[in-house]
Amino acid sequence: MSRWHAATVAAAVPPCPLILACLVWRQWPCVDGTTAACAAAVGAAALLLVAASAALWVGRTGWLLASAHRRLGRLALVAPPAELLAAVARVGGHAAVDCAADDAPLAVCAGGLRPRVVVSRGLLPRLTPEELDAVLLHEQHHARRRDPLRQAALRAARDVLFYAPLVGWWVERRLERAELQADLAAVGRLGARPVAGALWALGAQVARAGAAGFAGAAELRVAQLLGVRVPTPRPGPRLWVASGAGLLLAFRVASVLAVALGVGW
Repeated sequence: MSRWHAATVAAAVPPCPLILACLVWRQWPCVDGTTAACAAAVGAAALLLVAASAALWVGRTGWLLASAHRRLGRLALVAPPAELLAAVARVGGHAAVDCAADDAPLAVCAGGLRPRVVVSRGLLPRLTPEELDAVLLHEQHHARRRDPLRQAALRAARDVLFYAPLVGWWVERRLERAELQADLAAVGRLGARPVAGALWALGAQVARAGAAGFAGAAELRVAQLLGVRVPTPRPGPRLWVASGAGLLLAFRVASVLAVALGVGW
């Protein structure tokens, strides 16, 4: 369980006795069979669930972006070496490219509305000029699409709606698709070989929440580079059942809170 999920559960535990007391004290309106009361109760519970989820999603998205900004801010930047400047001139793109004084191989696109590309000094000796161009083309594609913002929003939705595993499954598929599309942008300019070489050099890079890194979805990307048809995955029945049960449980919790707060009637 992630720290986010643990904090969510911990925050939900203290009010449980109060919620149970409210259930005993105030009966669920649908029990009396009145259509108007039932409709009001369902509407209030749905509104409370949507409003709470939206607020948590916005807050979580901002937190992920801010965390990525802080982590990248701790990287010491140096003047870009000549080989990096030459690659930027060859590739072009509207996002600024910075060089980090880090010996570990690193290439990420980070930032919300104004994403920038960061390449570590330690990556440059590992790549040929064409492979470096492939990395920059990949990251510039992420920058054009503002993928760091998109991916932070997707990961936030997965974290907030953790009780619906189908959302997490869908988010993972979207993240994989973003990497495949960025590779295709580089392959269209340079061919598959430089992209494959760059993926090999950066294959162990750790993904950062709130940033679009070059590494990620390695198996699918290798299959795409080899010309193998990438299958379209389908969620299994267990995901649907677990997500349905989770949504029902979340709606029930929201309805209890609506009763406790006296919302909707």
